[in-house]
Amino acid sequence: MRSRTKILCVVAFAAMALLPEPGAGSAATPRKFVNGWVPAWASSAVTNGSANLAANASIISDVMPFAFSATGTTSLVPSGSQTDLNRAVTNARDAGLTVVPSITDGTGKGVMAAILDNPTTRSQHADTIVALVQSRGYDGIDLDYEGFAFSDGRSSWGNTRPDWVAFVQELAGKLDANGKLLSITVPPIWTTSAGAPGYTVYDPLTILPWIDDLRLMVYDWSVSAPGPIAPMSWVNDVIATFVAGTSADQLSKIQLGVPTYGRNWATVTSGTCPLSAGLTTTSVLMRNANTLAAANGATPVRHSSGELTFSWNQSFVGDRPSSTPLPVYVPPGSTSSAVAPIDLGTLKSAARLDTVTCTVRRTVYYPDAQAVVDRAVAARLAGFGGIAIWALGYESTELWPMLRFVAPPG
Repeated sequence: MRSRTKILCVVAFAAMALLPEPGAGSAATPRKFVNGWVPAWASSAVTNGSANLAANASIISDVMPFAFSATGTTSLVPSGSQTDLNRAVTNARDAGLTVVPSITDGTGKGVMAAILDNPTTRSQHADTIVALVQSRGYDGIDLDYEGFAFSDGRSSWGNTRPDWVAFVQELAGKLDANGKLLSITVPPIWTTSAGAPGYTVYDPLTILPWIDDLRLMVYDWSVSAPGPIAPMSWVNDVIATFVAGTSADQLSKIQLGVPTYGRNWATVTSGTCPLSAGLTTTSVLMRNANTLAAANGATPVRHSSGELTFSWNQSFVGDRPSSTPLPVYVPPGSTSSAVAPIDLGTLKSAARLDTVTCTVRRTVYYPDAQAVVDRAVAARLAGFGGIAIWALGYESTELWPMLRFVAPPG
């Protein structure tokens, strides 16, 4: 199995005293510490991410194009544009980086669990993945099978966990026999005073000795309501959980997933919103956050989570989302051949659209370059092998000089 990057990380000069000098305790050259995914469905991310690969290849180890979806036992299909995928792979190779594309679970609720539960289909699925890696000349593969955690339901975890472990062991052996790497990406486990265990279905501490890298998705803390994407308190809980249960040699395989995106939530604070009001939650890329704040007269401030946040109000005026119900028709009790004169004063519209107004509070949370570096420092101090950025191409330009400062070239 391949060992991974260790770097000298500092967030400020005070942190330097906590860390060894480059190469301290070993004659080996410090290994690269930064890894990241490239979303193959987003051309702009591929363009920006690829440019950063070439400029920062001295501190980047692996690139994981978010490339394929498993849709059946023997079916792996591209997740996005094949052109963008090819471009992302070519750019990574041109920069001399290791290419380990990601496969997601696109089978639907319970389907992948059933595939892994059957030894025959489990082996066929492993063979299909190995064939993909071999045929395309990749350095290995990264599995991101999130359906167990977010679709199948917790009641299924007890049955899925041993099948998943058996599958990882089988796939790891087949890839290793062909000189290929296996990376596993999972939502994290963590322990708090309340004992919340996180996503135990993936049994990360059990599979860790069999794989080359374990990438922890320590983000998406806040989704349905405004809040930080990866609060530092949660990050520390995850790190502490793995440090407590893992030997030093295995810790070096772990990479802390770090977000370079945020979210923009809408909260109605008064009134009734018209049809024209946009109330959806949207993504905010790190590289665009300052522009968004400036455009709305907002000033980002540092939140206790370690991330930045800003808010502003929007007012909307327009038609009510639904029209006034039509009145119920009551037929007359009798009819007449004579037509009475129309009394214009008594006429009323059968239906009308009312004008309504509302005020909406837009709230954004996002990590900036400092937040990413803080998490890199925490990972380094814990003995983790690196950070994995979701996603390359989303980051701001000031991140890379800071990472080059804290991650000496390998």
